Amino acid sequence: MDALTLDRTEKAVRNPNRCIGCGLCVSTCSPAAIALGRVEEGEVVIPPENYINFIVDHRSEKGKPLL
Repeated sequence: MDALTLDRTEKAVRNPNRCIGCGLCVSTCSPAAIALGRVEEGEVVIPPENYINFIVDHRSEKGKPLL
């Protein structure tokens, strides 16, 4: 999903435009490296029901045609 990138100090940075809150990064990284936390009410992202809905929503938000 490319939701995490490393900055110049090798610290993971979350891309809010790519993160869907699935938590896979937590299970992949070492226990001390990352943790899930609560976000503010306005930052809550509801994950799409399936991949097709994700693509449709993502393309629509970017103003791009589906095909």
